[in-house]
Amino acid sequence: MADIRFPDTDSTPAVVPVCLYRLIHGKTLPEPLSVQSDMDVSLEVDNRLLRYHPMLKGILLSECMRLGQRSFANKLIGLFNQYNNSELRPKLMWLCWYDLMLGFPLDDGLNTLKMKTEEQLVKRIIGRQMENCGLTRIMDDYVLFG
Repeated sequence: MADIRFPDTDSTPAVVPVCLYRLIHGKTLPEPLSVQSDMDVSLEVDNRLLRYHPMLKGILLSECMRLGQRSFANKLIGLFNQYNNSELRPKLMWLCWYDLMLGFPLDDGLNTLKMKTEEQLVKRIIGRQMENCGLTRIMDDYVLFG
């Protein structure tokens, strides 16, 4: 569990990949939840999303829905459907999750991405990967072993 921030909301606890947590926070593990926090956080999942969007992509989408971000999840689903490349979709998923954990505004970025060609998206992903070699390693390993 770690905080993520959707556009126009305060940060909220969410399920996040531990490797991404370590990359951002430099800790081996997040602090354990207090008993009260644990009782306050509902970990209800959207089984339909997990069935149609396997692995981490489904978890990200399910977390968006659980946290009341249906519009954001729908935009992500649209992008995942638009870019049917087996390498681009997971990399896009990692970038979105990374940006949510850092609190970067994503709404405008998601709207801009839907107007890009696949080649333009590849260039954007490469540019973002050049900013952070740790994130690049996580993304490449996930694509390679996923």
